[in-house]
Amino acid sequence: MAHSLGLKVIIRQYDTEQQALTALADRQVDTLLTQVAHRDALAPGLDQSRAAA
Repeated sequence: MAHSLGLKVIIRQYDTEQQALTALADRQVDTLLTQVAHRDALAPGLDQSRAAA
């Protein structure tokens, strides 16, 4: 993945989904690979992507 994108990729694992969402809101990470359990858990301005049909 790093080679394909030409970027340095760092993968972090958080103990809880809330910690991951906080890191995203604080701009400590660029993206999350997770399943948000509750839509209202998303920070304001963030939206959950949908699978392509």
